[in-house]
Amino acid sequence: MTYFFILGNNPTLSIAEIIKIIKPKEKDIKEITSEFLILEDEKMAKEGEWQSKLGGAVKIGKIIEKIKLDDFKKGILINKIIDVLMSKNQKKINFGFSFYNQDTKNETINKERMALSIKRELKGKNIFSRWVESSEKTLSSVVVEKNILNQGLEIVFLFTQNGVFLGQTSSCQLFKEYGDRDFNRPVRVIKKGMIPPKLARIMINLGGKDEFSIRRTCFLDPFCGTGTILQEAFLMNFGQIIGTDKNKRIIIDAQNNLKWLIQRTKRESGAKKVKIFYSDSRKLANKIKQKSVGLVVTEPYLGPMKFNLSDNQFIVKELARLYFLTFRELKTIIKDDGRVVIVFPVFKIKGREYYIQILEQLKKIGWQTESSLPNFLLKNKTVNITKRNSIIYSRPGQTIMREILVFKLNR
Repeated sequence: MTYFFILGNNPTLSIAEIIKIIKPKEKDIKEITSEFLILEDEKMAKEGEWQSKLGGAVKIGKIIEKIKLDDFKKGILINKIIDVLMSKNQKKINFGFSFYNQDTKNETINKERMALSIKRELKGKNIFSRWVESSEKTLSSVVVEKNILNQGLEIVFLFTQNGVFLGQTSSCQLFKEYGDRDFNRPVRVIKKGMIPPKLARIMINLGGKDEFSIRRTCFLDPFCGTGTILQEAFLMNFGQIIGTDKNKRIIIDAQNNLKWLIQRTKRESGAKKVKIFYSDSRKLANKIKQKSVGLVVTEPYLGPMKFNLSDNQFIVKELARLYFLTFRELKTIIKDDGRVVIVFPVFKIKGREYYIQILEQLKKIGWQTESSLPNFLLKNKTVNITKRNSIIYSRPGQTIMREILVFKLNR
């Protein structure tokens, strides 16, 4: 079966996460653009299961057919779409269109004319239909989830240099659940620039643990803050979950947020596997057993949200020291095959980018970076991996970007 994945705002992160979860071979990847990934998978997995695991896939669906560009421009589509809609066996049906990676050369199709033709054909077959339209090229996952998935189909057109893949959407990102965990939890400290729950989920997935090993893995966030990363780890059923922070007040906030999530999801039995307590990240070995942690995922203190050029050198130096000492401590408590997925800040000042320069120091004490993508994808023009084996996550106008790195031990 051939599947498509609509990528999030950071295509490289989305692709890396999908590859980690599904583990396709090079021959299984059929197309990659900045908007979608198409791959084959013979495991017959349910798209909904993938969707529930992934933080960076906006939509997932099946490929129906590949169409030549010339045939697409001629409009030889109506009958194909009618057949797909008829397969739903519904007397009332909603449908919508989304066009991905479409350039101006291929904008020859008239959506309204196509929709009216489909409605007319369906009416002749005694099927009432409603076209869910949008002024944009694509329908949002919210619109698809609320108006189409349970009552019809979204047809997607995925443009490549060699043709157009026709697909139907099976599932959309769980925006309600992510929104609930982000906005409705008891404590939400906006001023500190919280990590989004979807990014937290992606980072955990980049740790590369399969479902079986997750249930036997001890998970740690040594800069847990209000518990965003811990929340996602809890939902993913890690065997043991530890959160620490040196801010005693924020430890209480994290505990309250996890208590809320446990009650919200009715997983009271899982409360026993979560421990959140005060600890300086530079003294973790005093409280956590040696070689007991399988995965560390964290966003440390990234420095002040407002700064100027004269402060920058001091800030970078202080953060570098904090991170280095933390890694020295993590080396004691992490398993030999464990991983650390961490955010480093990248400061943008007057057009220049300033990185935390401690990779060589970390290498000397046994840590090395690991690419989040297999070698065969590193030269793909869609993929944007830095020379430091990291992926940059940022939003327009941000002065502090997130650099996401994966580390492993070389004992």
